[in-house]
Amino acid sequence: MPRLLSSAGLSAVTATPYPIRDELRSYWNAQHLMIYEEFATQLANSTEHIKGGREQQNQEGNHSEATDHLENFKAVQAEFGQGVSIDANLLVFVAKKD
Repeated sequence: MPRLLSSAGLSAVTATPYPIRDELRSYWNAQHLMIYEEFATQLANSTEHIKGGREQQNQEGNHSEATDHLENFKAVQAEFGQGVSIDANLLVFVAKKD
């Protein structure tokens, strides 16, 4: 993060971690599921495939990779339904202009 801030002409003043409150976990999980599903859908419809750092055209789309992601999505969704949750801290930076 310091490099990213520096490239924008900023420097960090504080960095504070905030744990996710228990009452917000289900929303946090749902947000990640929506992002993951959207990623897999976009991947399935994409004709560009990045391999070895180079984009290659793939006329069939990325269906096998997307299928793998969608299967993982369904497994994660089932685990969330059984009470499993993502545990993460939100990290908030306050920065100033250099």
